[in-house]
Amino acid sequence: MIDFVEYLSDIVILPNGKVEKWWREESHNVSLNDIKEILSKISEKNIDVMIIGTGYSGMMNVSKEVIKKHKLIGIKKLIIESTKNAVEIYNDLLRKEERIIAALHLTC
Repeated sequence: MIDFVEYLSDIVILPNGKVEKWWREESHNVSLNDIKEILSKISEKNIDVMIIGTGYSGMMNVSKEVIKKHKLIGIKKLIIESTKNAVEIYNDLLRKEERIIAALHLTC
C-alpha cells in the first residue's frame, strides 16, 4: 500500500514519487530493455539507486546484462532484493533524500 492505495500488480515508483504499472518483456524476468523503459519515463537519467523487488519469495530473475550494465545507463547503484526487503530499503533511502527508482514485483 502506498499513500493509502493498494496495488495488486507490479509497480514502479519514480523519483518524483509517481507510481506506475510495470510491464516487462517476459513476466518473471527483468531485461535491460525493461530498465531502459523505466528510465525513459524520467527527465533526469542519473539515478543514485535503483531497487528491484523480486517478489515475495524472490522468484523473479534479473538478467546478468542488467547487473553488468546498470552504471552505463545512468544507475549508480543497483539493489536486488525480495520485495519485502526492497520496500524497507526504499523507505530508508527515501529518508536520506536519495534519487531512487523502485521496480517492485508484487507476487511470488
